[in-house]
Amino acid sequence: MPIYETKRGARLAIRNGGAHPFIATLALSVFSAVMLILGMRASGIQTFLGYSQKQFTEITASVAAGDVGSVQAAIDSGEFRERFVSEFRRTFSPAGFALMTVLQLFVMIAEFGASWYWLRLASGEKAKWTSLFACFQRAGALLLLLLYTELLVLLWTLPFIAACAAFGFLAVRFSAPALSGVSILFACAGMVAAVVANLRYAFAVFIMHDNPEFRVAECVRQSVRLIRGNKGRLFLLKLSFIGWYVLAGIVAAYLGFDVLALWITPYAGISVAVFYLFLRNTPTAELESMYE
Repeated sequence: MPIYETKRGARLAIRNGGAHPFIATLALSVFSAVMLILGMRASGIQTFLGYSQKQFTEITASVAAGDVGSVQAAIDSGEFRERFVSEFRRTFSPAGFALMTVLQLFVMIAEFGASWYWLRLASGEKAKWTSLFACFQRAGALLLLLLYTELLVLLWTLPFIAACAAFGFLAVRFSAPALSGVSILFACAGMVAAVVANLRYAFAVFIMHDNPEFRVAECVRQSVRLIRGNKGRLFLLKLSFIGWYVLAGIVAAYLGFDVLALWITPYAGISVAVFYLFLRNTPTAELESMYE
């Protein structure tokens, strides 16, 4: 299925959904922002960041006023470091940080719920935006899927991470620039491995939606089977939105709000769902003949 046809199907699904895809995107953005703010406040990170910003503003003002000597003396004596360490110990809350982690897990589950919502729209349903949060009825299964796929991605990248760290250490230990280059190569290879792994498991969340009786491992296995031979096409589909993301970044920098996300998020998400439905509903033999 050509990329332009996939994206055309996504646009038709968005049109069929009316305002609901945009409202769902806005609701997800607000939910994510609220969870982040609550978590940062509870953990004390927001207070510490405010203190840090104030300190750096004072340092910048002192340097601008020509008082470089006192700033340098405070840095050399370790005064600044002690200030930051002391403030971090005073404001940081381990219990609050644990709460922030839980809240971020809620956000990740909601993002999985968005994938389910995009799938329903891609299937031709006129689903309301309120069904976005229906995923929390299966929060446990989605959380297990999230942790399992993240673990698999980590296992894919772990050898490259270890090699990158080892060669980086040797480069510093023996002052060998050539080893630094090898370390960078392993870091790049690790990023490629992470991309490939994420593509392998990209359809697991859709499969869990379509087959609620499947265990997490079975959803992952079916995703690997379905995407076999199609990872490149999925990668190119996702890559085709890069122009939109660049434009969104420019607009957000100018307006202070990522208004184009209201269009790009459902457009990209539904496009992936359309591609999944195409692979799911097309026999393997027919797929092979199409891509020969």
